[in-house]
Amino acid sequence: MTPPRGNRRALLITASVAAVVLLAVLAVDTTYGMSDGACTACHDLHAAGLDSGAHQSVPCLSCHLDHGVWSAPAFKAGQWTGMYPSHFLGWEPGPVKPVSRSSCESCHEPVFGAMVESRGLRIDHTACAAAPVECGACHGGVAHGEQVRWVREPVMEECVTCHESTGAPRECDDCHDGRLEAERLTQGPWRVTHGPEWQATHAMGDYDTCLVCHDSSYCGKCHGVAVPHPAAFGSAHGRWALDEEAACETCHATSSFCDACHGIPMPHPSGYLRVHSADASSDDDPRCVSCHERDSCIRCHVRHIHPGGAELAPGTEVGAP
Repeated sequence: MTPPRGNRRALLITASVAAVVLLAVLAVDTTYGMSDGACTACHDLHAAGLDSGAHQSVPCLSCHLDHGVWSAPAFKAGQWTGMYPSHFLGWEPGPVKPVSRSSCESCHEPVFGAMVESRGLRIDHTACAAAPVECGACHGGVAHGEQVRWVREPVMEECVTCHESTGAPRECDDCHDGRLEAERLTQGPWRVTHGPEWQATHAMGDYDTCLVCHDSSYCGKCHGVAVPHPAAFGSAHGRWALDEEAACETCHATSSFCDACHGIPMPHPSGYLRVHSADASSDDDPRCVSCHERDSCIRCHVRHIHPGGAELAPGTEVGAP
């Protein structure tokens, strides 16, 4: 049924007015909603971090808008589906989209062509910051300082891990320029692993990086054994664990750590010999022969069962229990 002409005209006018209003809203939002004023209206704390520094006069979208033809429409879609509802309805805001590598390169591309020295640190970005590594992995707080959710700075332990895997130099002066040890102790994991409580916290670091400054004998002064443990330590650690000066428990919860690998109580508790048959399924049980020679079982069991002597296989000797 066709609506009366008057109703159709009213619907057309209503639709036209709605379209004009929508276009006006979009026009205002496109101009003001992508301005610095709109950003600081909600992100005043982050804007405060721009009061000083090289980025204080840089427009927000110079960094926070990706490059490419679809970047602006995608940004507006994110505002309408995430930013605006969170602000007006009081929702918990989601994580901020990180600044893309391409945005940084639009101004800082020259750093990839030369060695850069800043704040006592020397770095070759061509080798150490090649794509797809994001710039924020090391420079997370460069613009907004402490106002960002997670301030990222270069972490020496991560650099050392890469240098070791690629065979790059690991000498201090290759990367550091005139930095004293006291300065290094105030940044990164060093603050924890080398702080006042270092005896309790140094194990929180990456063992692989300890050897950059300390050799195994240095760690062995306290641990009683080379740390990090050498490659063959797993097959020889038994004799170390039985030593009177063994200090395994300083790093390992011995009962759970040892049992998880051996599958039986380690070290064996007092009186275990009388009840060990409940764990040993045979004289070649993997849990036993990983530490004991199979002949040690035979020597004891044959003598126990045949105290007057027994007929043994050629080449087998019966020893003391």
